[in-house]
Amino acid sequence: ETVLCEDMVFPKQFLRIQPEIRMKAVREFKYRDGDVLICSYPKTGTHWVFNLVHFLMNPGPVADMLTVSPKLVDLHPLEDIENMQSPRVVITHLKPNRLPLEHLEKRGKIILVTRNPRDTMVSHMYHTQRHEVFNYSKLSWSCFFDNWIKGQIPTGSYFDYYNAWQQKLKEQGDNSNILVVHYENLIKDGIGELKKIQQFLGVNNAEERLGQILDRCSWRRLKVDVETGKSPSDGDATAKRSRKGVIGHWRSRFTVAQDEIFNKVLNEKFKD
Repeated sequence: ETVLCEDMVFPKQFLRIQPEIRMKAVREFKYRDGDVLICSYPKTGTHWVFNLVHFLMNPGPVADMLTVSPKLVDLHPLEDIENMQSPRVVITHLKPNRLPLEHLEKRGKIILVTRNPRDTMVSHMYHTQRHEVFNYSKLSWSCFFDNWIKGQIPTGSYFDYYNAWQQKLKEQGDNSNILVVHYENLIKDGIGELKKIQQFLGVNNAEERLGQILDRCSWRRLKVDVETGKSPSDGDATAKRSRKGVIGHWRSRFTVAQDEIFNKVLNEKFKD
């Protein structure tokens, strides 16, 4: 069950965080030089991109480093984020109008992660089914499909989210502080994409280290870290987040009729 709070959709259980108060606190969160925000819709590769950025920004032998679980500014205690060492890298699923105002005004770096919406939908379904907080374990695929298309799911509409970002990019003009990272490009050309990301961040890693980072942050390695207790993460929740990470898995779920419906909605929502 979801609850609408202004332009946001929350699981009913999340009312404990008092969304209106929380969003005001996030909006007023103080910027620190070097802060990086990784912005995304859920299940577009957020945690993967976060760990890639974490390794890019922290020198040292890759083999000796641990993957980490990121802090979600939407829900995580803000005091913990305030106390993080610089450079702080945090994730968020909020639209641009909900981001920390100082980060926007001071043109702090933002990495916007995107992914094929069909694959995002399928991954989102598995994610919500596996987490008890969403109470979606008994929801059928067809019901989830209908809810997702309408944006009646936690975090709201995928289409509204990226339309808001598209508008932000148009308004800003010079987007030197925003880098758009496509999930599929990372899968197909990891080294090339890491070079773009590190140039944007102002760091430099040799190509050999970039290859090591890609291997260290692969889905296979991330899962092993959690299962063996090597990663200082949130354990079972992280394991549930990382499933397959492949391109085109939606084809095993979508019916022909659903694909036609999806195309119609996609064209209507993204007609500009």
